[in-house]
Amino acid sequence: CAAHAPRDPAIELRLAATRRWLDEVVIGQKLCPFATRVRAAPFLRLTASVAVDADGVVTEVAQEASLLAEGLRQGSGRASEDWPETTLLVLDGQQPFVAKWQDL
Repeated sequence: CAAHAPRDPAIELRLAATRRWLDEVVIGQKLCPFATRVRAAPFLRLTASVAVDADGVVTEVAQEASLLAEGLRQGSGRASEDWPETTLLVLDGQQPFVAKWQDL
């Protein structure tokens, strides 16, 4: 199971930094009124991208969107580990294609 697989320390650092950003900036500065409620699992799915190019990111975004859409189709009205309410796909800022997006 992927949840029990050893994690890459660089990925763990990226996810931890994203959690801090979410807590300190998005929630702490009240930028999103919905963020506090969906801050933790099962409501929030926080996933580190492993894409090495823009096409890979598009594929990962499509997978995350499909997961959210399937949760809506299930209609349970309750988040679960299988069907989160929100997903954040955390890109690796060291990838050259990501750095280009920061200039947009």
